[in-house]
Amino acid sequence: MKSNSSDRRLANQIKVYGAPPPLCFDTGESPELINYLDLVTKRKHTHLPDAVVEFQSRPILYIVENDRLSAAPSTRKKELLSIKQMLANRGDIAYIGVLRPGQLEVYPIDLKKSLSGKIRILEKDKGSHTFFQSLAYGTFKEKRQSNPDYVYNRIFKLLDISSKHLISSPCNLPPEDVLSLIGRALFFRFLKDRNIIINEDLKEICPQARRFEDCFSDSDKAASTSAWLDRTFNGDLLPLTDNGNLKYFRNAGKQTKGELFKHLSAIIFGAEPAGHDYQLHLWKDFDFSHIPVGLLSQVYESFSNRWDPCSKDTSIYYTPRSIAGYLVDEAFFPVKEPGKATVLDPAVGAGIFLVLAFRRLVAETWKADGVRPNSRKIQKILYNQLSGFDINESALKLAALSLYLTAIELDANPRPPRKLKFPEPLRDKVLFYCRKNTEPKEGPVIGSLGDHVDSMHNGRYDMVIGNPPWTKLGEEYSALADQYTQVVRKVAKNRGIDDVAKSYANPDSNPDLPFVWKAMEWAKLGGTIALTLPARILFKQSSNGRKAREALFQSVKITGILNCSNLSDSKVWPKMNQPFCIFFAKNSIPDDDSQFHFSTPYLESVLNSKGRLRIDFSAANPVQIKKVKREPWLLKTLTIGTSLDVGVLRKIIEKNEITIKKYWEKNDLKHSTGYEVKKKKEQYNASVTEQYPALNKKTASSFSFYLNTKKLPLFNTD
Repeated sequence: MKSNSSDRRLANQIKVYGAPPPLCFDTGESPELINYLDLVTKRKHTHLPDAVVEFQSRPILYIVENDRLSAAPSTRKKELLSIKQMLANRGDIAYIGVLRPGQLEVYPIDLKKSLSGKIRILEKDKGSHTFFQSLAYGTFKEKRQSNPDYVYNRIFKLLDISSKHLISSPCNLPPEDVLSLIGRALFFRFLKDRNIIINEDLKEICPQARRFEDCFSDSDKAASTSAWLDRTFNGDLLPLTDNGNLKYFRNAGKQTKGELFKHLSAIIFGAEPAGHDYQLHLWKDFDFSHIPVGLLSQVYESFSNRWDPCSKDTSIYYTPRSIAGYLVDEAFFPVKEPGKATVLDPAVGAGIFLVLAFRRLVAETWKADGVRPNSRKIQKILYNQLSGFDINESALKLAALSLYLTAIELDANPRPPRKLKFPEPLRDKVLFYCRKNTEPKEGPVIGSLGDHVDSMHNGRYDMVIGNPPWTKLGEEYSALADQYTQVVRKVAKNRGIDDVAKSYANPDSNPDLPFVWKAMEWAKLGGTIALTLPARILFKQSSNGRKAREALFQSVKITGILNCSNLSDSKVWPKMNQPFCIFFAKNSIPDDDSQFHFSTPYLESVLNSKGRLRIDFSAANPVQIKKVKREPWLLKTLTIGTSLDVGVLRKIIEKNEITIKKYWEKNDLKHSTGYEVKKKKEQYNASVTEQYPALNKKTASSFSFYLNTKKLPLFNTD
């Protein structure tokens, strides 16, 4: 064990560079290090960092003490490269800092097989005392192009190559089977890399195989290995047609002319399929003993959505770990006994929120009991404290896989594998399929918002968390849109809010607000509701939009809103092309003086390019709920201005009897929304507009306040 004096020494050494006290790995296993257990348990076997410095609960700088490295330059370089490659598997935009007397050497972490980008910081250098802040806030200049999803993108690309080959002609395997087959191979690789299965287990797993790389190499071996997975993990793991029996694998082998086994073996062997050969360097770059299960959940979800027909008509945005992590951390904050909390995700997807909540529950139980939870305790938490709903069979398969992986990852003694067998399948115990038998298998449905969901879930959960669907329904789903309205009215009636129960009309046919209302029914009285939502619910000025916002704000005690509308096109949430927010509430009726904190992170291109955002709690504005109703423009003003601007706007409104809208209409001024570029199948002939000047982002940037339309280029249909 590392002594307290040694801890203080390391803290003092890094303090001169502006860093807070680090988390030291040599202190041994502890709940505070639950996100770094892979770096704690392997310390005797390989070169690893000594500590990590976090910012807002995210790793920024891993510390390596120079005297732990070899004195020989070539060996030292290899050791550092090994540490970098290992840390890169964790998928964070972070750095390695090598501590020498009076100086700090910093290397960016990525999957490159070189130590490029080194920066040397001397204690005596000007600005050295704020160096860590420059890393945390993204002002540190570096040559690499930041990509917060570099591991996600690489794994997804590899999975996509295999799935395309196996699903398309001439292989033509069913997408749901390909999802399960590749998922099983990844799970097996996870077990192998974490030494949960070792050579002495091979005879039991696949008697015909001489090494692990052979376990999926042909139909007989794949069937044997798959049957072992089912026996060991109770048959709830990524189901296959005909239960994946020997006949199934032989038929699949014939249908694909053996290609199936090449792709599955590539995952185990550490290679990428490339025609009939393998490129060893790509799958081999990954060590699944360090890749976070939450990151795998993101990959699985996107991989599933690529081939799932249901995803075309539902909102599919995988939630980045950073966003999900922030939401889960904040949701746990007000819970009095966090280790005993019950958690529901009503649109679970591949399970990223439940995975993070699961980890937090284990950590909190560890803190409360003073001892690390064993296999039985971990499984008890899984079966008794976590629940997830979804209308997508593939999503539930992947959520089950993610939860299994997490339970295994958190287990201090995962050997022998047979001791990991779960008591019963997660389906209908933890994960619930909420699409009614009478509903179509594709397209949006009432799902978990419907009355067919068992009432046992009502008032059961300390936390309702997640990312519910946002997609606006088309006109062909008007009947379903009416059901959304009825969902809200019913919940409002049960809460005694009669005016909402009588007159509520759900705006824009979106399911997001009905999920918030339904969360009030699922959560315990006083429980926490924490959801990612579209930011439009905060700002809409249409009659229905304002009334829906007022109804929400009078029906649940909102505690905080992180308004991320400035970040919609950034890497904070890749491919999220609309404003979003994170919504926190206590499940109780607010009183007349209730208020919440409203914070809007700024757009900071360098910081956001790393997938991070600045959460400045000192800039959070306290907002009285009654003022939101009286001043529907209030939240939008705070988004683009400050509390001082609110005061200015109030004075303007008081002094002026006519609004801009009335002035516009009075003088018969023209206005329009411009043009939109539609998808190919929706395009119309736009030649009639060719003689008009065109304003877009590029042309608008060349003007200041005054816009001279004569200098604008003419519209071009190309």
